[in-house]
Amino acid sequence: MPFDLLSELTPDQLQAVTHTTGPCLVVAGAGTGKTKVITHRIAYLILQHMVPAERIVALTFTDKAAREMEDRVDRLLPYGVTGTVISTFHSFGADILKRHAFLLGLDPASRLMTAADEISFLRQHLAELPTKLYKPSKNPVEFLHALTQFLSRAKDECLTPDEIIAHAKTLRKTAADDATAEQAAKLEELGRVYAAVDRLYADASVLSYGDLIYQVVKLFRNFPSAVKEERERVSYLLIDEFQDTNYAQSEVARLLTGPNGNIMAVGDDDQAIYSFRGANINNILHFRETYPGAKAVPLTENFRSTQPILDTAYALIQHNNPNRLEARESISKRLISQRVGGSLPEHWHFERSIFEQQKVADTINDLLRSGLYEPEDIAILVRSRSHSHGMEAALQSRGIPYHCLGDNRFYHQPLIQSVLSFLRFLTDPDNNLNLFYCLTHPPFRVPERVLQKYMNASRYQTVSLYEYLEQSSNLDTDVTAALQYLQKLITECGGLQTSQAFLHFIQDSGLTEQMKEEGQSMDLLATLHEEISAYETVRGASGVAEYIQYLDYLLASEEEITLQRDNDTASPGVRVLTIHKSKGLEFSVVFVMSMVQGRFPGKNYADSLPFPYEITHSHLNPTENKEEEERRLAYVAFTRAKERLYLTSSELYEERKTPAKVSQFVIEALGASSQPQRGKEAPLPLPTGRTGKKEGQRYQPPTFSPSALENYMSCPKKYEYQYVLNVKAPASHFANFGISVHETLRKWWEARRNGKDADIDTLYRESWISGGYENKRHEHERFQEGLEMLKRYEERHRDEPIKPVALEQSCKIRLEEGIVLNGKIDRVDLLPDGKYKVIDYKTGESVKKSKDLADDIALGSYVLALTQQRRTVEEVEIQYLMKDEAVTLKQADLDLTAVQAKVKETVTRIRADIERGEFTPTPSLNTCQYCDYRDICPFRYRKG
Repeated sequence: MPFDLLSELTPDQLQAVTHTTGPCLVVAGAGTGKTKVITHRIAYLILQHMVPAERIVALTFTDKAAREMEDRVDRLLPYGVTGTVISTFHSFGADILKRHAFLLGLDPASRLMTAADEISFLRQHLAELPTKLYKPSKNPVEFLHALTQFLSRAKDECLTPDEIIAHAKTLRKTAADDATAEQAAKLEELGRVYAAVDRLYADASVLSYGDLIYQVVKLFRNFPSAVKEERERVSYLLIDEFQDTNYAQSEVARLLTGPNGNIMAVGDDDQAIYSFRGANINNILHFRETYPGAKAVPLTENFRSTQPILDTAYALIQHNNPNRLEARESISKRLISQRVGGSLPEHWHFERSIFEQQKVADTINDLLRSGLYEPEDIAILVRSRSHSHGMEAALQSRGIPYHCLGDNRFYHQPLIQSVLSFLRFLTDPDNNLNLFYCLTHPPFRVPERVLQKYMNASRYQTVSLYEYLEQSSNLDTDVTAALQYLQKLITECGGLQTSQAFLHFIQDSGLTEQMKEEGQSMDLLATLHEEISAYETVRGASGVAEYIQYLDYLLASEEEITLQRDNDTASPGVRVLTIHKSKGLEFSVVFVMSMVQGRFPGKNYADSLPFPYEITHSHLNPTENKEEEERRLAYVAFTRAKERLYLTSSELYEERKTPAKVSQFVIEALGASSQPQRGKEAPLPLPTGRTGKKEGQRYQPPTFSPSALENYMSCPKKYEYQYVLNVKAPASHFANFGISVHETLRKWWEARRNGKDADIDTLYRESWISGGYENKRHEHERFQEGLEMLKRYEERHRDEPIKPVALEQSCKIRLEEGIVLNGKIDRVDLLPDGKYKVIDYKTGESVKKSKDLADDIALGSYVLALTQQRRTVEEVEIQYLMKDEAVTLKQADLDLTAVQAKVKETVTRIRADIERGEFTPTPSLNTCQYCDYRDICPFRYRKG
């Protein structure tokens, strides 16, 4: 008996480790040593009960967790004792499928696809998908990303295409209204698409990650011999983070071990935070129903946090009762600290977020100066990655080193973006975005202000930046040198594989020499080379253009590789990360920021595609159970802190027009009677190296347009790229499609106004702008979609008696404080009573309600312009062409005073940002996914 092995365990841990046979649930609270229990149990079974190591299987969720567990087990066992299967669920499933592929009609050599591979594969077969209600041609990559998420969730729930189709048909029969019937029809179509995708995958001998578990469930349910064979391989099954398993994974475990099998599930229902990935909290909540007679061992001795922190977290999580194991199983989950003392958590509340950021940064400064903490001991946790950008500026301004653990997603590293901008430049030299980013970053490092003057000149001459630089003879020396080198590379890299072009660039450009001189690690470049080489190995040799297209699919799939650096040995500095990224980590001091309603807890977001949650085994809709999951996320955040916990909030954040309410989680944790501290409200200094004006008085634009103001309100950084730096983005297919439709309608109404017949089909073909589309097939799909839309429009408006008095009319609005707005009105009609009607066309899918348009800058400015021309506007109409819908407002419905106030406020903010040389980004999913600058913007929205 390995006495030392058991002597270091607590009584509760000992009970779990020495559990004999049968199912066991270890309810391991935060910081109670769950990994220790798993590793010691493996060693105990091998050394005490002489269980062959290869008959023990331990499953977890990441390769890193599996490696760490394996290392710890190796240290516990005598030298030479090996063979324990410690792996991820997916690797375990893949091994089973290889052994039994023929039973399922699968190719044993089937290739496993990443999420990016799936999108790339389905893009090639888009025309073979039976879509009618869904029109993926508008944005095929976005649709396919949503589709692969739908398919993954269906496989996580072990739902077949036939089950989804049958359910949809039942819904259609019983639908009480048209909206429900439409949703049912969409769901039925998705079921048929699911079946088509399965056939395509089978024909191509490929598998998705969801297939690795889903197919194992099918195998176990349909082939008892396979179950028997696999059971003989596994005497003991241990599952880490059981609360994160999905239905399919829990079914594999149940079928593999049987109701009385030797399964040990280790987890904590209070830390179930991954329902958006398909995790099913019911797996742990109902464990003892699935396995009758299962033993439950709660671990409550906490070795991480002080008691005041634990009590605060416990007060919060009580609000999830009765949907907790503590309430369901009548066990105590109140964690008891093994540390002495500890200060009470604090809540600070501020008027504006800038003051919140300042207070946190100043407090960190004080903590570091005290000598009690190193920067790595301190963490700043945020609900969403986008919530941390202002905080980063505050840390920079004080010279505090920081490291964004949530920002180590590989392809967003500045160095990697710099190299990729070069590869993108090779495929399209006239793309200003790629050239701008390439020249302003290593190895060239041309100052932005230098390129800005060339951008302005190229725009004036209506040529690309590259064309302008090629034609110019009087360029700055560093620009000339960079241009000559890039011209040489275009010639030398033509026809090279991507890996060859990559190596040629980093070696020949002097990039690697610069990095050596600056003492920078080559790890990032080595990893990118490995990724490119792996891509070429799997898909065969390919040029740069093909790789860039694949990379775009990879970025769209949001399945980016993460650097395999240990958090303890990562770059030094205060840790800035999302709460999801903090899972499993601990810090002496923790700041949980932006704790207001709407940010934390966050807002509900509906699924992109309807999903039949009502026929899943859990019946859990992540949206409907959002509040409980958000509360668990807050619990995870609080329990990362060892000694100090600070909760911070503000009334006003960048995206808010009205004051935010303090998060309900703060009140639940600290009590309704607790009073927050208020910080000093002083302006935040500019980041180090920024002095506001760089070269005297900065240029201020003499006029603005409604679209420019809307761009600024959407994201100030986008405004800076487009209107200050003048980085001209290539026209997207969205923009070209919209321009083509607008021009067609202008010509059609112009002909009608002049009493001429006009064929809208002919006009559309004349007006079509080709460019920005993925390929010719995508362009054809969008063209046909637009043609059908315009023919429907022609049919509806052919017999209208009213003729427009103005088409695409330019207008100018003068407001107070020297503000001038320039705009263009799509159409103005003269009504029978002598008043006017303004019409605006929209080619997008979203339809705004009239109440949301009352202070719309564009509509308001059109009315103000006509009013200044002494024309009375009776009504304004927005025609949503794709939806065949229109929203009409009377002039009285428009709040023109609010419009003018919004314009003045926005212009004032723009002028201030220009003067100080700082535009604060406001990334979000909706803003960034359609932004022309997302490929070069370091602040683009990233999930998690």
